Amino acid sequence: MAKLIWGIDPLAVSRLGRTAKKPPFTKKELARIGMCSERQLSRKFKQQMGMTVTAYINEVRLNHARELLLRTDEKITKIALKAGFNDISYFNRAFA
Repeated sequence: MAKLIWGIDPLAVSRLGRTAKKPPFTKKELARIGMCSERQLSRKFKQQMGMTVTAYINEVRLNHARELLLRTDEKITKIALKAGFNDISYFNRAFA
């Protein structure tokens, strides 16, 4: 049986990232789902997943952007915004 993060299976957290229709979900939303504070989420998430919540969210956003780049002809700026990056410069640095 998988270890639980604040009562949620890490695989469920992973599925959330893969299936979220709006990848720009936030730490606040994950804390709400886990019924805990953002601070508790951060601490437990790092312990259980070996990465910060922010790193996880950015990974999900980058994966979503990759999919859009492969499957659409949309402009990079629009894809960055759809993936949850509000700063195109940051998107370029993160994607590189």
